[in-house]
Amino acid sequence: MKRSLPKNSLQQRLEIAQSLHAGIAQEIDEIGSDLAELIGRRALSPLLRTKLRALLVKNNSLAIHLREEILQLRGMEEEERAKVKRVRQLTPLTKKESEILHLLDKAHTSREIAALEFISQATVKTHLASIYRKLSATNKTAALETARSAGLLTSK
Repeated sequence: MKRSLPKNSLQQRLEIAQSLHAGIAQEIDEIGSDLAELIGRRALSPLLRTKLRALLVKNNSLAIHLREEILQLRGMEEEERAKVKRVRQLTPLTKKESEILHLLDKAHTSREIAALEFISQATVKTHLASIYRKLSATNKTAALETARSAGLLTSK
């Protein structure tokens, strides 16, 4: 059973941000070219030429910063793809495991879950062990974090 991310996923937001960053970076490059052309004109006063050079340095610094951010966004995009791949590889939880996971997310203890589900604490612990195994988690916190990132739980 494959799970998909919500339509307004991080992936879509990253693509939009990358597109915006790329457009801005292109504009900054064009401004830099225009500034370089202005600086090359002989009719400019030395003071204006100096100010334009300072502006060009700031422009280049901004362009470098934007390129670094684009690279970071691409890295985040790769992380998101890897996360989606891991989610798709998860073994689906049973209905009962899913119910127990939701109760666990609401901070119920094993004893409380047992009472709410009309099962023994030992059975709750068996279900928890199965949940941890399926989510590749070693504890409650890791299981809940994985479940949230997989879209099995909504964030608090």
